[in-house]
Amino acid sequence: MVLCGDPTLHVFSSNVSVLIVRIVRPMEKLYVWDKELLRLRQPFVVGDVTVEAKVLNVGFGIKNVSFYVDRECRYVDERYPFEMVLREPFVGERNITVFVYDLGGQFAKDEIEVFVLNLGLFSQFFR
Repeated sequence: MVLCGDPTLHVFSSNVSVLIVRIVRPMEKLYVWDKELLRLRQPFVVGDVTVEAKVLNVGFGIKNVSFYVDRECRYVDERYPFEMVLREPFVGERNITVFVYDLGGQFAKDEIEVFVLNLGLFSQFFR
């Protein structure tokens, strides 16, 4: 059999996996200086907290994971584990959004609402 055509042409299957990202921390729990204490209906953070994202169905490889707090990009991570520490003083509800971009041009996002009580008083002692 003889095949003719462009040897640089690549055909990808139409059933390429869909890129998925999930924020796995903080979840519906009480966190006091980054320690999980008990389950709640909404994440409640006292002090600093680590925000962690898991990426699923990595078909083409991950380019980066971007962490946004209240629609402002705070950190871009290019290596596993994908995480960021939320440590600035704030009292009230925050929106945390995570975007993942792969090398094939796909992206996905996940977001959560977190209540934060961080007066910035003791953060340097709990890092």
